[in-house]
Amino acid sequence: MGSAIGGNFVGWNSTLLGGLAGALLGLAISTILYMTLSLCIAEMSAHTLKIGGSHTFVGESPLGRLGAYVCGVAELLKIIPTGSLCVFAVASYLSHSWTNIWGPKLVLEVGVWILTYSVFTLLNIVGMEMSINLQVITCLALQDRIAQCLC
Repeated sequence: MGSAIGGNFVGWNSTLLGGLAGALLGLAISTILYMTLSLCIAEMSAHTLKIGGSHTFVGESPLGRLGAYVCGVAELLKIIPTGSLCVFAVASYLSHSWTNIWGPKLVLEVGVWILTYSVFTLLNIVGMEMSINLQVITCLALQDRIAQCLC
């Protein structure tokens, strides 16, 4: 959700200012990179039958623990700015809309940053809880069904 909001309000607008040809070229390059990434992860997950993400794949390779650490840090650097970008995009949009109504822009932006980050963090926590509950219920139902079939 954060990537979609940040990409729509921040990324695409500034990309299209540079021209349609440049935006299409960037879209083509990023499409090729994401397809390559997806295929590499699919190949590595079939090779390494462990859970844990891409740093697990690197840890099994000749790069060892240092490579796995660098890969894990790169994953964090990919995930952490997404929330900040989302907060920046929403705060910029709302503070521009509400500046004339509620007062100084900087105070309003900081308040919206805090409120937005809190709301998105709460949404992530609730979403994770719902996802885990669904996985537990599904596993228990499958276990019961398998036990019925075997008996």
